[in-house]
Amino acid sequence: MKKELTRKSDARLLAERFGYVVKYVSHGVIADYNATYNVNYKGQHIITNAAKELGIPLNEIWVSEKWRRYEQFILLHEIREIQLRAEGLKPEEAHDKTCQEEAIKWKNDPEWQRMVKEISEQDRRTAEMKRKGVELKRAVVVLAGGFSKRFGQEKCLINLLGKPLVLHVLDRVSSVVDEKVVVVHSNVQAAALSNLFESKARVIVDKYEGQSPLIGASTGFESVNAEYSLLLPCDTPFVSVEIAALLLDLCVNKDAVIPRWPNGYIEPLQAAYNTESVKEAAEEALNEGKQDLLSMIHHLRGIRYISTLVLEQLDPKLLTFFNVNTREALKRAESLLKKTFK
Repeated sequence: MKKELTRKSDARLLAERFGYVVKYVSHGVIADYNATYNVNYKGQHIITNAAKELGIPLNEIWVSEKWRRYEQFILLHEIREIQLRAEGLKPEEAHDKTCQEEAIKWKNDPEWQRMVKEISEQDRRTAEMKRKGVELKRAVVVLAGGFSKRFGQEKCLINLLGKPLVLHVLDRVSSVVDEKVVVVHSNVQAAALSNLFESKARVIVDKYEGQSPLIGASTGFESVNAEYSLLLPCDTPFVSVEIAALLLDLCVNKDAVIPRWPNGYIEPLQAAYNTESVKEAAEEALNEGKQDLLSMIHHLRGIRYISTLVLEQLDPKLLTFFNVNTREALKRAESLLKKTFK
C-alpha cells in the first residue's frame, strides 16, 4: 500500500486533497453498499454501479452514517480502491485486493477487527431481511463420492469420534440451509448412506460415469430446489457455520461468492452459488469435456471473491478449510474435537 495511505488519521485530509467531498447519509439509503463513490482520479472517471443507482454527484464519496466512527478505515479503503481501478483493475478485483492489503496491515488492530465484524454482521442482517422478504431457499450440496486409498474406505464414512465425516459436515451447516443433498458415485454407496442419514439428507448418485468434482457438483445442483446452494466436500468436519451463512447471505444477486487466499488460490469447494446460474455453467463445462470446478467458474459472471484474511475474523484459525485426508489429519481432528468437548 502506498505510503500516503498508511496514516489512518489523515483519511479525511487525503480525500480532500484529491478534491473529494465526503458525505454521510442514512444507512437505509446506502445499506447495500456501506460506502461508494463517483470521482475523477488523475484524469480518469471512476464510478461504481451503486453510485449510478444512487445518483451521487461527481467527486463525492458517500458513507453510511452507521460507520462514521470508522471513517479512517472506510475512506482509506475507498481511495485505495479508486487508485487500483485507475490502474486497470476491475471493480471487484480492486475491492478484493484492497481488503487483502488492509487485512495484512491492520490484522492486529482491535478497532479494524471490530469494524470488520460489525460490518459483516450488518451485511448478513441486511441480506437475511431480503432473503426472508422473497422466501429465498438455501441448500447444501456435499460431494461424498471419493474413495480414500489411505484409509481403504469411502472417505465420507471415515469415523471421527464415533460419527462419519459427512455427518459432521451436515450437522455443522444444518441450521443455515433448508435442503440437504449428498452426492455419491454408486447405487451401493447411496444405499449405505441413505440408511445412515434417514431423513437428514437426500442421497443422489452421479449422473455420469466417472468421478470428478464437476460431475458431482453438476448432479447436486440439478437435484436441489433452492435458489442458492452451498457446495462443500465431505471431509471438512470443522466447516464454519458463520462463514457458511455469510457466503450464502452475500450470494444474493450474485452468481457465486468464493473464498480466495492472498496468493490467489480460490476455494470453489467451500463456496455459495446461484443454483440456476451454476447449473448452466457446470453443464457448459462438461459439454466442453472439462472435469474441474475452475472450468465451471469460468462460465460464471457475477462472482464476488472474499478474502480469507477477512474470514479469519469469523474463524481465526480457518479450520473451516481443514481437510481430513491423512491419518495424521484424522488424529489432529480428534484432538481438536476432544478439546471442544471439555
